[in-house]
Amino acid sequence: MHGRVLHARLSRAPAAIVPERTRAHVAVQVLTALAAIVGCGGGAVEERLLLVGAPVAEVEAPASAVSSVALVSESVACVVDSYFVRIHCLHRDGRPAEVWGRQGEGPGEFASIQAVVRGPQGSVAVVDGSMNRLTAFRPTGERVSETRLPSLFTPKGPMGAVLDGHYLRIDGAGLEYRQVQIDGADGETTWERAFPRDLAYPGCDDAAASAGLQLRGSAFGAAMPDGGVAFTACDGQLVLFPDRDGDSTVALQRPAYAGELPNQRDVDEFVDARRGSFRGDLTDADVEAFRRKAKQWAFLGPRVDDSGRLWVVTSRDRDEFSYFELYVGSNYVGTVRVSSRVVGFDVLGDALAVVTEHRPLPDDTRGIDQRAVAWYDLAGLPS
Repeated sequence: MHGRVLHARLSRAPAAIVPERTRAHVAVQVLTALAAIVGCGGGAVEERLLLVGAPVAEVEAPASAVSSVALVSESVACVVDSYFVRIHCLHRDGRPAEVWGRQGEGPGEFASIQAVVRGPQGSVAVVDGSMNRLTAFRPTGERVSETRLPSLFTPKGPMGAVLDGHYLRIDGAGLEYRQVQIDGADGETTWERAFPRDLAYPGCDDAAASAGLQLRGSAFGAAMPDGGVAFTACDGQLVLFPDRDGDSTVALQRPAYAGELPNQRDVDEFVDARRGSFRGDLTDADVEAFRRKAKQWAFLGPRVDDSGRLWVVTSRDRDEFSYFELYVGSNYVGTVRVSSRVVGFDVLGDALAVVTEHRPLPDDTRGIDQRAVAWYDLAGLPS
């Protein structure tokens, strides 16, 4: 569905926008590219476009500075309302959302919400970055459990017996990103490591180093089902540490990387972000330099779903469509294309839920992007 159509529907309907359809209407079609192209691992890799049809449902979501979404079931997705410091659990069939939470430091309150992840037994776990606290709730808002977190922690997947993520350690030597695994019950660290930046980011133009920051370790890793850790790197690379405690690496094969320049929406976001930051020195030359520099190929990811598949949201297009690269083990299996501009996602079973942003209509006095959660049916994808 084109974004403008969604704008019109969003302005008229606050709940369900697209009625749920049968799987037969949105069956996955697998299209194979006509030509083979070279992957980063050195062999020939064909791009296989796993073209998913229209979303089975799309429901309006609150405006938020946090793009996290957690599927607690294939039909219920919980998102963050950062401006009112609360959670919205949305139903795919358009039933009214459960909305709960408020600002505070007591039980069931949040000082700030950094992310949501799926919790055990159909719960949603909320990461309070200011309180270093992870609290699991029923989708109705009933509190289930509470776990302490390392300071400056970012989760990387659902909360079960363990929770994977990374945290930023600050010491006399500077800043260090450490991959960490914590016990889901008591918050105790069961494993952690700072991965060498020169291994995970070979040959990259390191913005942190050029800014004079003493930054160690690599942030954007995902724990693999077989015990390894995968990282997105520069120039279209995916780097896998097969042994999370070792230093040997494998380059995952993927379709050839082709640098893509920012589109106008990317430029607009860059300008808005700079003007809204503490840096007020944005010039026309800065904007032009951004416009002429190829985008980093990965926008979100990597992330492993409950079937063990690795997902990466690329920066390709992100205007009318968004593209996910999908891996099973170390093998690229295809590219999933969805409508609209994706800013967050979660996968559970055969359901893909994406948080999308849509430009406001010209007569929308709010003047902010409108958000929605769209569900896609993944039945038929490789697993």
